[in-house]
This record gives sequence, structure tokens and C-alpha cells, in this order.
Amino acid sequence: MDNLFSWVYSDVNSGKSHTEKSFNFPNKETIYNIILDGFEIKNNHQIIVQTDQDTVVKFEYKKIKGEMRLNIIHNNLISKIAGTSTSLSRQQLRTLFGKQA
Repeated sequence: MDNLFSWVYSDVNSGKSHTEKSFNFPNKETIYNIILDGFEIKNNHQIIVQTDQDTVVKFEYKKIKGEMRLNIIHNNLISKIAGTSTSLSRQQLRTLFGKQA
């Protein structure tokens, strides 16, 4: 929508998405590159991004069973709503962004 992209998460069993459980960013390629670059660091680490005035997103990378995985933690400072994604692999993120291996 007008070159604004959203990352929305919700409980898969709910059958309903909640707009308050989302964060917006202006450029799909920028956020994609931030996320994928995080997989290049081999140690557990975090990347913290403030996407707008009230939303902080933490990309938390952890090596699990030899594979680097990503959890995304969203924290809306005004509404005090927070949430965490499932653990995602590099390949799953490429697929989500419509990229091929």
C-alpha cells in the first residue's frame, strides 16, 4: 500500500489477523537485507530496529542444533502490545519475501 510494507503475525489457530500485532516499514528490500545480513554472524546476537515512533523490533538470532534461526520480537511502546514470531530459518525467510535460494 503506497510502498509501505507490513509484517503481521497472529496465532495460526485464531483464523484472524490483528493489525495491532504488526509493524510497518517503508522499504521491503531494506528490511530483507537487515534480516538476511544477520544470518552472516555466526554467534547468537540481536539486531534492534525502531520502525516508527512507537514500535521497536528485535531480530534475535540463535544457533539451534547447528542452524542459525531467527525470532522476531515486536514491541509497540504506546499500546504496550508485544509479540514473538516462531523460529524461522534463512530459507523460510527467503520464501516469505518471494526470493529463491
